[in-house]
Amino acid sequence: MPRSQDLSGGSDSTNLQAGRDIVYYGASATEVREIALDVYEANILRLRGIAEDVARGRAERITQEFLEKLISDNPAALNSMQDPDMLNTVFTAQKAYAYSGEEDLEKVLVDLLVDRSGQQDRKLKTLVLNEAIAVLPKLSIRQRKSIAFWFFIRYVRYVAPLDLDEYYANLARGVSPFVGMLSDRRADYEHIQATAAGSISAFSFMVGALFTASASGFFTKGFTEDQIDDDLRQFLSDQDIFIPCIRDPMKWQVKVTSQQDIETISMAKGIPSGRLENLAGLGWMTQPEIEADVISHIPEMKNAFDLWSKNDFPLQHLELTSIGKAIGHAYWRQATGDSAPLDIWL
Repeated sequence: MPRSQDLSGGSDSTNLQAGRDIVYYGASATEVREIALDVYEANILRLRGIAEDVARGRAERITQEFLEKLISDNPAALNSMQDPDMLNTVFTAQKAYAYSGEEDLEKVLVDLLVDRSGQQDRKLKTLVLNEAIAVLPKLSIRQRKSIAFWFFIRYVRYVAPLDLDEYYANLARGVSPFVGMLSDRRADYEHIQATAAGSISAFSFMVGALFTASASGFFTKGFTEDQIDDDLRQFLSDQDIFIPCIRDPMKWQVKVTSQQDIETISMAKGIPSGRLENLAGLGWMTQPEIEADVISHIPEMKNAFDLWSKNDFPLQHLELTSIGKAIGHAYWRQATGDSAPLDIWL
């Protein structure tokens, strides 16, 4: 007969049972919460009266939000709170939210903390997340949302099927929460640079080039059959390579969402990638055409394009650092619900 394996435990305890003895060294959520708040109390600047109550209430709130999301997303990472570096990072977030109280700041800090808690080694991602949590409170909400907008436009590549309606639905999800807060002040971009979240490059990134780089398959008017070399026409019936143009079914287009996909088709079909790249670029829309098409689907993008077109305006020269990408990535995941890891951009 098997021995008794009945178990009971108190609040926030973890019960485990097995056919042999096991040992569990994990910390409970209650213990972790107490540790985090003890660190806050021991290190925060002493305030008085209402200010002290408000600050502590905010610190407790962000700690609770962080732990709830951590338990939901990655409960094993509770043990990260035994790491001094992680505790210091949590305190950085507590202090920032205690002093500011911005709801937008709290949500992004919580997401960054959850990501950070999953890192066990002091590798690049750990260091980047530490810095992003420290830099985020140094940015105004307009600066933060400008970074989020630019991350989506500049660094996110669309990888779903060639459905124009779905593409624009995805684009709207990614930009609509941020484009209305896009800064029109040079000083904001200079401050982003000063915090090391980005840099104002000597190079400029134009609207047309960015959209054709990340989603070229949606911004082509196609090409005619007589524009295809004779030896490639034999592939017209291969729908892995060519499809009727999504904007003009009387023409053809290469079946890629972006130019980066051409190499995959080229290797699979034995066609030199350069020849497919040349074909794919034949029908590309001009920059004014791209702007007009985007605005027709997402009217609020007109303001972004107007800013973009200003002579030497910092937006068209902005490069995000790894810190800025971590901030933009956190906002992007919140806006779209996408779970793509930050590692892709590091």
